[in-house]
Amino acid sequence: MGKRNRNRHLRDAAVPPQVESALVKPVAELAHPPRVRREYHVGDEQRPKHREKDRNLAMGSASRAPANGQAALDRSVQIKSTNERRRIGVDHDTGEIVILDRHRRIEPQNPGGDVVEIYHGHVRDWNDTSADGLNDDMRNALKRGGLVDKKGRPTPPPKDTE
Repeated sequence: MGKRNRNRHLRDAAVPPQVESALVKPVAELAHPPRVRREYHVGDEQRPKHREKDRNLAMGSASRAPANGQAALDRSVQIKSTNERRRIGVDHDTGEIVILDRHRRIEPQNPGGDVVEIYHGHVRDWNDTSADGLNDDMRNALKRGGLVDKKGRPTPPPKDTE
């Protein structure tokens, strides 16, 4: 009897369901999605387009950078379900409405590590009705997320419970 045929009965035998579930369960328990950590760019990673003040460029205008981009990112919502790269948030200390664009996603090096997403942002005004202002999707996302009231005023942040 050759080596191939010797173990044929083991290969063709059905695995009892309780044994199969015992083998599969630990793998399923290990396979949890990585946690996503969002960070606002600082230092060398800042985009030179958005400065301290609004400015006019040859191709249009560039809104200013937010005073505290991380605070706006922490209290932000996704604008459209079809676009994961753009978010909108509110910095409650300054009252700024901030558009946040993801420009880098860093996958974890090790299993179980965090995915890091790096964002940059710019400030827009609720009352600006030009093409550079907020569109209806952005306004609706802010209202749905409870970040502003129906008139565009920032709502108070939730109290930390300790």
